[in-house]
Amino acid sequence: MKKLTFISSIFTGILLFTSCLGEGGHVIELGLQPAVAGIEDEEIFFYIKDTERVLPSTSSSLNFGAGECALISYKVDLSEQDHTNSVDGGYYTVTLTTTPTTVPRWSTGNQLTDTATVLPNEWIISSMESRYGCVRNQLFLYTNLSLPDSLLPVRSFDLSFTPNQTILEDTTLQKNYNVVHGYVCEMFLRVEKFPGEGTVRQPRNTHRDVNAFPVGDLVSTFAQYAEDDSLFVRIKYAKSFNSDSTKLNWGESEAFRIPVRR
Repeated sequence: MKKLTFISSIFTGILLFTSCLGEGGHVIELGLQPAVAGIEDEEIFFYIKDTERVLPSTSSSLNFGAGECALISYKVDLSEQDHTNSVDGGYYTVTLTTTPTTVPRWSTGNQLTDTATVLPNEWIISSMESRYGCVRNQLFLYTNLSLPDSLLPVRSFDLSFTPNQTILEDTTLQKNYNVVHGYVCEMFLRVEKFPGEGTVRQPRNTHRDVNAFPVGDLVSTFAQYAEDDSLFVRIKYAKSFNSDSTKLNWGESEAFRIPVRR
């Protein structure tokens, strides 16, 4: 593998700790970064952006397949990296501060589910957090689920969109992001429990859940609406049932950007 010699966008992550270690020393620590695993020369590395990757110093002890998603926490000493040559597609050597957490991956459908019908085993998404990540066309979504503790492992996510949806302009995005149009694509997120695994109609606790979804089809379908090499997306999610549990009330996330890989 080749060493990466430029790491500007690594600073856009969650900055937990920065310190100077004498003249020329600079350590940056980042936590729970969305990442997609890759393998090269029998070494496991992680993409943290579409074209930027990090190589853990303990790579040989990790067990990830290419394309698997994870949350990684690490620190990097910039003073120990090679800055002499600008090599595209290289990496930065990092030290993991915790064991990477595997993020479940689910499918994304390009046929919208029937949003007017309650699924037989539908769960409710209490809320969506205002944090998103998209790496190598894998969209990381952070949700809060209300359900009995025992049912957390037995759930299934469904993310879908319709290719022929009407794409509208958002004037708020035009102002906040300084874009001409602010086109927004909509996707719908639902959760089901596996059949025969108890009841979920009386949720007991709120659980934070992180999951990944492929969005390559979405990006290619609506690439013409991209601005500044990114596409605005809004997630609508099943937030509550009506009084007799025959219909759904839908909440929606804020609009966020995902990169469009040219």
